[in-house]
Amino acid sequence: MKLKYLRFFCIIAMINYSCGTENINDLKENADRLFVEQEYLEAISLYNDVLQIDANHYDAYAQRANAKFNTGDVRGALEDIKSALSLRKPGIYYYHKARFEKNLNLFDSSLKSYTTAIKYDSNLFEAYNNRGLLYQKNGNFEKALNDFNKTIEISPDFSIGYNNRGILFQELEKHDKAIKDFNSAISYDSKISFYYYNRATSFVRIQKIDAAFKDLIYAKEIDPDNSLVLNDLGIIYKYTEEIELACDHWKKALSLGNQNSSYYINKYCL
Repeated sequence: MKLKYLRFFCIIAMINYSCGTENINDLKENADRLFVEQEYLEAISLYNDVLQIDANHYDAYAQRANAKFNTGDVRGALEDIKSALSLRKPGIYYYHKARFEKNLNLFDSSLKSYTTAIKYDSNLFEAYNNRGLLYQKNGNFEKALNDFNKTIEISPDFSIGYNNRGILFQELEKHDKAIKDFNSAISYDSKISFYYYNRATSFVRIQKIDAAFKDLIYAKEIDPDNSLVLNDLGIIYKYTEEIELACDHWKKALSLGNQNSSYYINKYCL
């Protein structure tokens, strides 16, 4: 049945108090499919129809919350996930609530929501990972490290967990450990330019310039418009006295929005 006819049928049936569970399920399945296809506004419209028929459909609230978040309506997303939580309290709902709160810079509330998510679902590795980032932001490195360790323990192939722990080790000036984590991140996902960029940063800190250069070149191959990579390649080209190449990279980095490159251009390229 075509979507518009299915929606029309259920709305009419709702007026007559006779739209059955099967038709609600059809609406919900179509809404979920549109969500997966990233047709978020269309998905929201169908979730609205589901909720008109069944105001206690907690999963429709939760899915509409994620759809709203993906359209930029973060406050609407937060209200919807609160509605879902008033009906049911799985860890994943608190996880989404925490994401929305973080996006709104409600960091204390977000931290509490991630903690509650973990309380309800101790295997929710994404919640540990994101809470670790908040702890790191607050300077609580020990708790951040514990959360990143737990993330990796639960999901050993989650490359982002290794990357985030590596960045924490960088901040702690433990570059050998950082490099080991970036190696692991790359082994699980070799097509993320920032993993190479981050490893290059640690190589520079321990004076392994050739290794850093190789990582930056590879990162550039993956993402030619990564302004951080281009800026740092310019610095290495300056270090090797290849000024023309350095300036070319800084100018492109600046054109992509990296304002740090303007300092080097003004100093070495004018």
